[in-house]
Amino acid sequence: MRPEFVPVPKPGTRDPHTGLSRSYLCALIAEGKIESVSLRKLGRTRGKRLIRYDSLIAFINSEAA
Repeated sequence: MRPEFVPVPKPGTRDPHTGLSRSYLCALIAEGKIESVSLRKLGRTRGKRLIRYDSLIAFINSEAA
């Protein structure tokens, strides 16, 4: 079963689905190359960043072409 979202991996680890590092994924998010959402409670500074899996796979496929 394919997930709709995958979490950004913890520091020093890689995404188990693609093998990409946290820093590379964060750079792709910052550049707008992949879609992500941030889940956090109102007024909080910390939360959980999730990557839209389809946008990640679409980016990888576009780079492979």
